[in-house]
Amino acid sequence: MLTIVLIFGVYCIAAGLLGFAMPRRLVAMITGVSPRTLYIGAVVGRLVFGACLIAASEQSRFPATLYWFGVVMIVAAILILVAGPSRLVALVRWWANRSEMVLRIWCVVAVGIGVFFCYAAVG
Repeated sequence: MLTIVLIFGVYCIAAGLLGFAMPRRLVAMITGVSPRTLYIGAVVGRLVFGACLIAASEQSRFPATLYWFGVVMIVAAILILVAGPSRLVALVRWWANRSEMVLRIWCVVAVGIGVFFCYAAVG
């Protein structure tokens, strides 16, 4: 499970760096996905990764932190499931219309979270 956490950490770092360097390109990639695919990916991805975080938490450097990240991911998946695809698309559109500076700040956060996941998984 720690390998999955490490892979997701590397993915967060790569996506964050791409978004920092080319924020509009990242937005185009996300908004170019069909609403149904976006919705299913958001729910299933959060459920699976949240479960992986919880399962891997005891073997990591930060068991409590990874456990609670996992819980938050699962709760987010349930909230997205309840909200429905139209609200998810509205949220993505809202996020996509932010300034490049705001998008870059979020990308820096993504890199930081990715670095944390990698550090927590390698131990």
